[in-house]
Amino acid sequence: MRALKLILLAAFVLAAGEAQALHTSLAQFLARAPAENASLSAEQVEGCMKQARDLDRTGNELDMQMEAIQTASGQAMFLQYLNRAQLPRLDDADDDTRSEFAQRTVQHDALRRKLDADIPLFEKRSANYEAGVKTLERECAGTFTARDRDAAKAKLGIQ
Repeated sequence: MRALKLILLAAFVLAAGEAQALHTSLAQFLARAPAENASLSAEQVEGCMKQARDLDRTGNELDMQMEAIQTASGQAMFLQYLNRAQLPRLDDADDDTRSEFAQRTVQHDALRRKLDADIPLFEKRSANYEAGVKTLERECAGTFTARDRDAAKAKLGIQ
């Protein structure tokens, strides 16, 4: 059952990994054409830029966490494959082979515990990130003037 869970997790992780891209919430916000009459105040424009910048940072951190989960999952699956292949011949094995088997079992268990701890945290952080993106899209959908945009960029040190 645990092997099936790891395989399904690996498939999920690999599929999600293929969709990785540099997060561009701030660039998308800045690429919008300014308007003559703004529906967002200067403070709101600055807040939107801060929120977009933070979301980009969080999205990139999530990508790195996903890569770490992918790596640990792959390692765990490989160790499990080696151990299962060697298990039927373990009774006839010498002490060094049994020791290697035991070390791989310990490594596999450590990786499994790490994944069991990391995945729920990643899922929660990812859900919070997605909620943040929706909030940004909803709250920052209005128009802004070029003057407000440029002032917020200067204040925040954004190029």
